[in-house]
Formats: sequence, C-alpha cells, structure tokens
Amino acid sequence: MSKSSSKPFYSADAPSDLALKDPYIDGMMEALRVRGLIAEIDVRTPLILEEAITNAIRHGNRHDARKRVHIELHETKRGWAALMADEGDGFDPGAVPDPRTPEGMLREGGRGLLIIKSFMDKVEFRDGGATIWCEKFVPGRAARKPGKAKAPKKPKKPKKPKKRAGKKLVPSSKSSAKKKARKKAGKAGAKPKVKKKPAKSSPKRKPAKKKRPAKKGGGARRGGSAGGGGRR
Repeated sequence: MSKSSSKPFYSADAPSDLALKDPYIDGMMEALRVRGLIAEIDVRTPLILEEAITNAIRHGNRHDARKRVHIELHETKRGWAALMADEGDGFDPGAVPDPRTPEGMLREGGRGLLIIKSFMDKVEFRDGGATIWCEKFVPGRAARKPGKAKAPKKPKKPKKPKKRAGKKLVPSSKSSAKKKARKKAGKAGAKPKVKKKPAKSSPKRKPAKKKRPAKKGGGARRGGSAGGGGRR
C-alpha cells in the first residue's frame, strides 16, 4: 500500500461490505467540513467518496470479508485529497472502457471512475491500481499543518527615511559655455550705460538777522528842553 508524505487528518479501515460503507462516508464528510475544506451543503463530494470506496470493495477486494479498505484524508497545498487502498491485485486504468462510447455503454463498470475524474482535479493510480489518490483544489486556500494554526505575523515597524546629503549641482561644461557666450553677446549688443552726474546742491543761505528796533531818544530830548529851561 502506498503511503503519503503528509499525515492524514482522517484515517480508517472499512470492511469489504457495501452495507457498512455509509458511516465511513459520513465520517469523511464531517472531517472535511470541520476543516472548512467543503461547504456545509455539498452533494458532489459524498458521491465521489462513495464511488471510490465502492470500487475498492467490489472490484478490488471482491467482497472478501477478510480484506479491508484503507481510507485516508489529507490536506494538500491546494486543497484536500482522498486515498482509498484495497487489498486486491490492482488493475490497468487504461484498459477500462469509456462508458461514453457505444462499446463502453454496453459493458458494466467504468462509470465510477468517470464520475471521479470529472469532479476531482487530480487522480492518480498507485500500487498497480490497488490505490487511488484523488485531489480536489480549493481556490484561495493554503495548506497548514493538521491541528496547528499559523500565528498572525507581527506588523512591521515603519522604516525611518534616510537622510541624504545634499549634492551641489555642478553645471555641465556645455551649459556653462553656452551661458558665457550669451553673456558676451549681451554685452556686445547692449548700449553703453551713461553715468549720471549727481546734481549740484544749491548752497544753503543763512537766514537774515533781524534788525533790532532803534531806541527812541525822547529822554535826551526831554533833558535838553529841561536844560533850556534852565537857561531861562
């Protein structure tokens, strides 16, 4: 019996009796729902699981009560997978007639494999056909270890912007040469500037002195008249 590298999250050994297969199908459906790998209401998945275990009991073990069907469910990188391994001699999958052809419609068998291949995304036959591995992809789901949840990543601290030393822009030789040529051309065609002489400022005139009023000589005259009186 082929073994998978990953540990199964469901494992069981079912008897080779079709009447006892339903509890194992229900157990697989419950394990898939608990892990969120299938929807709560799913009618296709139980049909696939039933076809796989029925083929193992009927065509693999040939209803032999001494033989068992080993069942495993695995969580893969892209979804989940079911493994069914019987204790029979195996078979050649390429020799099974296609039930969609006129010849295949008249033969018994082949319809279960067609249903499994049409629904599952990947189907492999191992151990000479005694083991079937059928995988279903679940969009947007990554694999995790059974029973362990990934711890959320700590948010990264924002990085401080690095200070960049200011670089002086050095003009190129071509641009500097052009600027010099423009300056020379401007000087050649420019009119000579005439320096304006500063205007002469008029000398400041001193303010005229105010003439003091002359003193009246009334007192002297009065004295003279008095003297004249003395003469009399």
